[in-house]
Amino acid sequence: MGKRLPWPEIRQRTEFQGQWIALEHCVFGAQTSEPTEGEVVDSDKNLGALCKRVKRGDGRHLVIRFCGNSSPP
Repeated sequence: MGKRLPWPEIRQRTEFQGQWIALEHCVFGAQTSEPTEGEVVDSDKNLGALCKRVKRGDGRHLVIRFCGNSSPP
């Protein structure tokens, strides 16, 4: 983890399917204000577990999105 990736590429990776993804250093779409790319910090199928881990982190500003087959780009 730690490499900046576009959101569509993150969605296509099988290791992230069905998981909550924590992103930092995001670029946001002008029309939607949704992240269009970012650096994957962590991921987990359990949102609560992911939030506990990132809360213990160093105070980064993160965006958390769900990565499912039917999620919008």
